[in-house]
Amino acid sequence: MSEDLTVEAFLFGFLVFSGILGNILVIHVVFQSAVDSPSGRLPPSDTILVHLSLANLLTSLFRTVPYLCVRPGLGCVSVSGLVPSLHAAVGVVASCGLLGNAGP
Repeated sequence: MSEDLTVEAFLFGFLVFSGILGNILVIHVVFQSAVDSPSGRLPPSDTILVHLSLANLLTSLFRTVPYLCVRPGLGCVSVSGLVPSLHAAVGVVASCGLLGNAGP
């Protein structure tokens, strides 16, 4: 039974990370084509494509990756260990001034 969970977790992880890589590549290629075009702008269809890829990328990063790490039996990270690290990451971003006036 443990083997089935390991194979399932591996396949799910492979799908998630290939989806993340695919979305990043789509966004890169669309922006590269905009840079190479004479007008330097994105056509409306490409803008929609980038928005869909960005939404899918953010969903994968903030929903499926934590699910993969917190999933029972994988032993990646616990929920109690995840929350303090997220608070630390937000604190680092805020101290760098990336959140505007939200920093200390």
